[in-house]
Formats: sequence, structure tokens, C-alpha cells
Amino acid sequence: MFGRKKPSQFMIIQERDVGLFSLYHQVINSLSLAKKLNLIPIVFFGEHCCYHTARGYRGKKNVWEYYFQPLDTLFSESHILMMNEDEKLSFFDNNHVLNDYSPTIENSTADVSIPFLADPNKQVRKTIYKLIKRNIHIRDYIKAKVENFWRADLASCYVIGVHIRGTDAIDHELRKQVVILEEYFEIIDRSVATARKLTSKNIKLFIASDDEAYIHALKRRYPNLCVDYPAIRKSSSEKINSGVGPTGEIMPYFLTQDRELAAQSGEDVLVEHLLLSRCDFFIHNISSLARSVLMQNPTLEHINIRQQDYHKIQQILSRHSKEKDSE
Repeated sequence: MFGRKKPSQFMIIQERDVGLFSLYHQVINSLSLAKKLNLIPIVFFGEHCCYHTARGYRGKKNVWEYYFQPLDTLFSESHILMMNEDEKLSFFDNNHVLNDYSPTIENSTADVSIPFLADPNKQVRKTIYKLIKRNIHIRDYIKAKVENFWRADLASCYVIGVHIRGTDAIDHELRKQVVILEEYFEIIDRSVATARKLTSKNIKLFIASDDEAYIHALKRRYPNLCVDYPAIRKSSSEKINSGVGPTGEIMPYFLTQDRELAAQSGEDVLVEHLLLSRCDFFIHNISSLARSVLMQNPTLEHINIRQQDYHKIQQILSRHSKEKDSE
């Protein structure tokens, strides 16, 4: 999509002190603007986000490339890392450097962007999916983990994905996330009961969360249905939800205590994201990860617990199950 151009036509996307999927959305929004302005996008995420480690991760020094391939195959982190300080300053000074969720260059904005808190509508999901498919490629080691886990635990099943975002989102002044497990239980109970009437496949719940306590609660409620990936999460014994990131922004506490742990967590949550996007139905609350799942699979039917419409559950499951059984 992005051809080779002279260096003055680069867009350099820099990190913010936010979670991995907010960074991911920032890249997607920037890509849309780069396409509009005919610029070459480069992602260079450094020490101002929790996932950065001084020694790097998985053989890379750029946080983006811990998990993803470079956006531009002919210009990766190595080009910037090999520059001396003067060359770096000149390179950054002579190109467009952006670190905004919704970037703007000379009053130009992206033609399509991801909503900050609301779920993207169907058209946005389809448009962003095409942008992701063309330009964003997750590294092979992560894709292999996803494939191996799916084959071992979820293949040939009807899978209901469940994601509960907690930790700092509960304390965040804009999000004010409220997690009421009984609301999840009611939706899951209805979804499982309806699915059992509509499909002969074994039913599984693939559950994911940033808080171990929610994982344990779901396993207690559905002991024979739950499958979870062994991701790094807030432990059940930990009482603190929120911590402070490298520049003072609110972040999940467990990500602020150990950079190596945070880098591993980034890998884990990407695996969970891809597994959730493979599910047949998706139940979630408000989160960047959930919005990413919806754009990774633009036809995935879902219920947002915080924006729920109870009477639609059976209708959605019925329609989707019939489509799956006919494949």
C-alpha cells in the first residue's frame, strides 16, 4: 500500500503511556491518515510505555516489533537504532512525528478512526479489518501459539468468548468501568442455553481478563465449560487495581511493577485477542481489546454487557448458529 518515497515523507508513530491495544488503535488510526496523505508510516515505540525493556524482547528493541512485523518492510527499527544522535534528531525533525490516538497533520484527519469508548459499527469494523489485513502482521511466534492452543483446547467446539476488563479501568475517571459478575452470568447462561438448542457441537467458554479473580469466578460458575490461556494478570491476592506508567498515566498496577513482566503480558494479551476473534460469539464489557476483537473479525456477533440489549441474545445466537451449521 505504501510505496518507497524520499525520507521527508515518513510518518513516525511514537508511543504513549497507555495499554497495548490503545497503542494498537493509535497505529491503525495513523495508518488511515498516512494513506490519505501518501506518507510512509513507521512505528517506533520506546521507553515511554510500560512494555519497553532496556534489553528488548524477542530479539527486538522497538516495542511494536516485539509483537508485530514492521509496517514498512524496507524500513524497520534497525535503521533508526543505527543512527547517531545527530542523525536521529535530523530524521525526527524532518518528518511527521505523531503520538496521538487520533492524529492530525495540517488539519487533516483520518478518513476512518476507531471510537475511543464505544464499539465500532459494522461499517467501521469492515473498513478497519481491510486496513489491518493489508498492513498489520503479527509475528509468527504469536500466531503459532494461537494455532497450537486452539487445536489443543477449542477445535471442533462452539466457542463463546468472554472478556472482562477490570483493574485500572475501574478507577479511570473517563471509563468508570463497573464489573457486576451476575450480569455476565445471566448473559452467559442464556447464551449457553440457546447454543445448546441450536448446535450439536460441544460448547466451551474461552475466558479472558486482566484480573485473575474474574477468571476464578467464571471457572467456579462454569467448571466444565471454561478454557483460559495462561496469561499474566492481576493476581487474586493483589488489592491494588491501578498504578502509574512511565510518564505518570494510569495503568494496571501489575504492569507497572516489572518491565519484563509487562513485555510478556503484551504477548499474552495478543494471543488472547486472536483466540477471542476466532470464537463463534463474544460477550464483553468496554475495552480496547474488545474493540480490537470486533475489528479483527468484522462478522463476529457480540453482546457488550455495558450496552446490552437482552432480547437480542437469542435472535443473534440463533442466526449465527444456523450459519455455522450450514458451513
